[in-house]
Amino acid sequence: METLKLKKGGSINLSKRYSGETKYRLGLAWDISRSGRDADLDALVLEVCQDGKILDIDHVVGYPSGDPDRENYRNITFSTSSGGTGFKDPEDAVKHFGDARSATVSNGDDEVIEIDLAKINPHVSELILIVSIYDDGMNFKDVGAPCVSIYKGTSEISDLSYQLDESFPDSSVLEVAKIKKEGSSWTLEALGNGSSDLATELKKYHIPC
Repeated sequence: METLKLKKGGSINLSKRYSGETKYRLGLAWDISRSGRDADLDALVLEVCQDGKILDIDHVVGYPSGDPDRENYRNITFSTSSGGTGFKDPEDAVKHFGDARSATVSNGDDEVIEIDLAKINPHVSELILIVSIYDDGMNFKDVGAPCVSIYKGTSEISDLSYQLDESFPDSSVLEVAKIKKEGSSWTLEALGNGSSDLATELKKYHIPC
């Protein structure tokens, strides 16, 4: 199946397109920009209930994902095969395989998140993927070829991709996509909602259900 390029507002019924598949991988990649600038991009997944609020802080998966000094921080981290620190939710349904702080660390995806929809907490109805730029003063127009790719199962070839730079030149935080439960089906929708402050973005959701 050829890679489908998503655009803002586009949606795919994952349960119909990939019948029986529950495991997906999200890859965030970027390059050195044409001006020679590097950037530090971060990917987060928010696990949200029907009322539009995060289930709890342990269901914010990625870096930064809250205060590392909180009592149960070790319960939502794990050691990756490369010796780094990954982040996960309590159900092991969403796993982020570590923070990349430069485009030079990988020839492929710089940050990777694995999702198993069969393990998602039953109170969660949406997964929202957010990508932010850590560097002050940088927007997506300053980043070289930022792209989110989506893989099904263990495939090494992406089935869906979403380019982030050209349509969001003035944003440093972007709600990229959501995966929403609709009855027994899961649908992926490309959002493309840009803003300039991650803390403000998270406050929209950061009240437990």
